Amino acid sequence: AVYENGIITVTPANLSDLPKYADIDCRSCASTLRFFMPIVCALGIETNFYADASLRARPIKPLADVISSHGGCVKTTDFGYTVSGKLQSGIYKVDGSKSSQFITGLMFATPIVGDSALLISGDAVSRP
Repeated sequence: AVYENGIITVTPANLSDLPKYADIDCRSCASTLRFFMPIVCALGIETNFYADASLRARPIKPLADVISSHGGCVKTTDFGYTVSGKLQSGIYKVDGSKSSQFITGLMFATPIVGDSALLISGDAVSRP
């Protein structure tokens, strides 16, 4: 990172050495699932997310819909979820009333795909 004139410029790492497939065991950790789903999709890494029953019962559809509307694909499986495809830049509309973790995951992922905007609707939980 370079700091100059009040601006921090970050140059990304070489992304050509990334794996094509990955497995992530989230167990019951919603933040792992909700942060990494958009990140791996932005990187184009097909990923199996293993989630226990309690995590599979928590909301994920709003995030899956946003990912799917921008080039990704989220499939529900017996073990959790599989994410594939590659996110594209654009305007990402997300309902903030379900989970602020959806927003955080997209904030991590959108710089990878290029110029994008997040439009948040609803009363954002965890707003502070």
